[in-house]
Amino acid sequence: MSDEKKLRNWAVLESRTLLSAEPFFSVRAERVALPDGREVADYYQIDLAPFVCIFAETEDGRILVIRQYKHGARRVSLTFPGGAIEAGEAAYDAARRELREETGYEAGRWVSLGEYANNANQGCGRAHLFIAKECRQVCQPESGDLEEMQVMAMHLEDIMAAAKRGEFVLLNQFTLLSLATHPDLLAALAEEVNHAEG
Repeated sequence: MSDEKKLRNWAVLESRTLLSAEPFFSVRAERVALPDGREVADYYQIDLAPFVCIFAETEDGRILVIRQYKHGARRVSLTFPGGAIEAGEAAYDAARRELREETGYEAGRWVSLGEYANNANQGCGRAHLFIAKECRQVCQPESGDLEEMQVMAMHLEDIMAAAKRGEFVLLNQFTLLSLATHPDLLAALAEEVNHAEG
């Protein structure tokens, strides 16, 4: 668009930690300068670990989902495999590790769907979304998570029916489901990561 206005980023002048509960989260107050010269003294930020979320397709065409309690939502929900990226770990490596830990599966091919902020103003961690293809079970799950988990391989039509019934309650799960199953978005975003487990 030729008439598109050029917008500028804000500048962070100062950042101070108000609460640190590492490695889980921290809360900071930033002093920011706006492009028009105004300053905001306390623009709050919530630092959460970045995480991966994986749409894992088995060799027979089913999708791996996990039924588990999620305390933030205060209920049992369907989710896709995933979890926090450890310090110094690449997102792709975290995705491979989490898929194996939570489901016992490994993938023959990996596709990245990108990295996304969870909250427009406070940050709240970044989601790295993946599709894992040609998944096969190589061991039993050993996630070490607090939640009890039930790993299931479901057909896509059953996942869509579960979504309609309200069994997915986390927004990032709907985002992954939407991106992984929408042909136009998939074509625009998909980037092959690796053709085989290394």
